Amino acid sequence: MTLFKKIIIILTGLLSIVFMTRYLGPTLKGEYAVYMNAVNIGVSVLNMGISLVYVNYKRRETSVRQFEMTFIALSLVQYVIFIAIALLMYLVGQPIDYIMIMVLIALNVLGLQVTQINLVENIKKKYRNRDFNRHF
Repeated sequence: MTLFKKIIIILTGLLSIVFMTRYLGPTLKGEYAVYMNAVNIGVSVLNMGISLVYVNYKRRETSVRQFEMTFIALSLVQYVIFIAIALLMYLVGQPIDYIMIMVLIALNVLGLQVTQINLVENIKKKYRNRDFNRHF
């Protein structure tokens, strides 16, 4: 991650905290915290460890990209199932708050899994390039 990207992340985080503190007020800020805690707990439970298992499978890989497509497909299937649950909740008549929490859980779980896969692949590519450059 470059210095520029780190600065952008820090500035956007700082700005979001300033806007939330200034415009939401104590009541809405408390509601926001409750929703985000529900999303974080849901992500922890519904992630099912798929993002963590990828590293172990990648280590045992015998051919190039043997498990990558399987894990990407599994992550997408899990995302579709969570969105289907959110749609079912809508059809049953659940409050919109619960539906939005489920959609946010689905998005965060998918983001976590894709980020983990990307991290592992980028590390392997970086080491491959480093080994390649040593020979020249």
